[in-house]
Parts: sequence; structure tokens; C-alpha cells
Amino acid sequence: MRKLRPLTSYLKAPPVASSEARSSCIDLFNATNGQLRATIQPPTPSQITQAIQDASTAQQQWYHDYTPSQRSQILQRASTILSSESPISMSKTMETIAMAEVHDTGRTISEITSYDLPAASHTLSYYAHLPSTHNAGLNSFHVPNDNSHAYVTREPLGVTLAIGAWNYPLMNAVQKSAPALAFGNAVLYKPSELTPLSALMLAEDVYEIAGLPKGLFQVLLGDASVGKALLLGKGC
Repeated sequence: MRKLRPLTSYLKAPPVASSEARSSCIDLFNATNGQLRATIQPPTPSQITQAIQDASTAQQQWYHDYTPSQRSQILQRASTILSSESPISMSKTMETIAMAEVHDTGRTISEITSYDLPAASHTLSYYAHLPSTHNAGLNSFHVPNDNSHAYVTREPLGVTLAIGAWNYPLMNAVQKSAPALAFGNAVLYKPSELTPLSALMLAEDVYEIAGLPKGLFQVLLGDASVGKALLLGKGC
């Protein structure tokens, strides 16, 4: 039987040889025919810790070094990659993501291309317009008939964690990451271990190509133990 190469997380830090105990690989099956199509190698405890640290560093850069307009432009480029108006070279990305959704979820290619991809593109475009139109800094105003002065400061949360469901995996990843990224946050995303491929492709073939800084959106593969480690903010 042919040995399948494990799928690994999309992290800023490249994987290195380690003597750390690893979780067992998780089998990934083709939902259309039930055949084994890949295995998933969850990250080690130190990789999870490093991912959190890298996300924190990237978030500081994203919020302080990129203007709201620059963040908008990057997210709009990501939207274009997933849109029907994308160049021929980018349309190949759409086709690859669509087929990954078919194999992961068992849904039809026509449904994914007519709904999921346009919806993901429109979601990114919607949030791409918000940073430059909503003041992300200090809003100050005078309170009528009072000597008081009130103000509202909008600041990012920092490093955010998003855990995706097995159904509509591409939309899960986009809907959770786009608003967080738009307003200056980093995102650690753990997709369902049943449907992880589109999240990996969103990271590498969409966000990275669009210009998102490395480490800002990372995808960590695995089951509930990985999600728990991320919620606790440390390795397993």
C-alpha cells in the first residue's frame, strides 16, 4: 500500500526535525467515495507555542506598520483571487479550491462554484472596505450641555483563535478571518480535521499571494486536542 505524505499545518516557522512526541496522524477521507486520500500530522507542542509567538509579532507589524488603506488593499486582492473576474492564472486557484471542497465535503462542483466561491469573495470584499471607512483609531466628541469630554478608542484584540466547522469549510475560514484581519488582528485558524484543505489553500494560495505578512494567518491542523492547546495559549 502506498504511503501517503502527511498534510502539515501552515505556519510561519518551517517544520524542523524534533524529538518531541507527536500526536498520531489523522486519516482524511474523500467524501465522494470514502477512499483514504491523505493523512494529517498535527503540530507538536513547541510548534503551537511558536505559532502563537509568531502571530503576536506579525499582529504588531500588521496594525502599526500597515495603514487601514493598505490592509484594505490586501484583503481586496484576496477577494479578487477568489472572484470570477480574476486573471486566468488566478482562476486555476479557484478551480483547485473548488475541487478540494468537493473531495472534503462531498458537495457538487456546481454548488461550490456558484455559491461558496462568490460568497467567499464577496465577504472578503465587504470587510476590505471597512478599515479605510471606519476610523480604527481615536473617536472624540463633546457631550452637549456638559463639561465632560468622551472618547472611544478602537484597538485590535491582538491574536485571535478561530475554530472552523466541517461544513462549508471555505466560508467558515473566510467569515472568521476576514473581519479579524481587517481591523488589525492576527488569526490562528484550526479547521475541522474532516475538511482542512480549503483553509490551507486560503492561507497559501490566497492570503499569501495577496500580500498578507507571514505569521498573520496560520492554519493549525488537528483534532480537539490542538484546539484545546490553542485555547489555553500553549502547546499540548
